[in-house]
Amino acid sequence: MPDIAEVPTEGGRKAGFQSLMADYNGEYLNDFVLHGSCDHPDTHQRILDDLDHMTKIPPLDEPVAEAVCVLANTEDWTVGVYSSHRLRSNRPPSIPALTSKLVGAILQRIAQMYNHKMSAQFCMDHLERELRQLVLKSRMLAEYVRGFRRVPVDQLSAVLDIESKDLPLLMAVASCRSPHVAPLML
Repeated sequence: MPDIAEVPTEGGRKAGFQSLMADYNGEYLNDFVLHGSCDHPDTHQRILDDLDHMTKIPPLDEPVAEAVCVLANTEDWTVGVYSSHRLRSNRPPSIPALTSKLVGAILQRIAQMYNHKMSAQFCMDHLERELRQLVLKSRMLAEYVRGFRRVPVDQLSAVLDIESKDLPLLMAVASCRSPHVAPLML
C-alpha cells in the first residue's frame, strides 16, 4: 500500500489514511478502503468492473499487479475475496475468505474498545494502525521469501512468528506489491 501524505484539516487534526474510510453509504463506492453499504443487485458487478479498471488504469503512477476487494456480509457473516486475477478465468469471481486469527484478534480488540465506550474515531484510528501493521508484516514476509523458489509453510510460521492460518492473508497482501510472492508457498 503506498504511503499516504498527512494533510492538516479543520481543528488541527491530520487526515491521512482516515480519508480513505467512509461511513455507511447506500451503494458501493470504489474510492474508499473501508465503508459500509447496502447489498444492491449490481454490487458484485460494480466490484468486478472496478477491479478490472484498477488493473488497466492504476490510480497511482505504479502499475497494479492485482486488485482485490474484500466483501463482508453482516447479514450472514460471510466474507468473500474478489481478485482481478480471477476475472479472465472460468472460476467464480470471488472465493470465501479463510479464517485469520490476526484479523479476528484485531476485530475483537476494536469491539472491546467500542464496548468500553471509546469513541468511534478512536476505534477507527486503532483499526488504521492495525491495518498498517498487517501491511508491514506482509512486506516482511515478501522480503523473507525473495530469492527462494519455494518456502514451506511451517518454515515461514517459525521464522517470522506468524500463525499458519494468517499466511494466506499475508501472502495475498504481499503479492499485491510483490507478484513474486504468490507462487512460493507450498
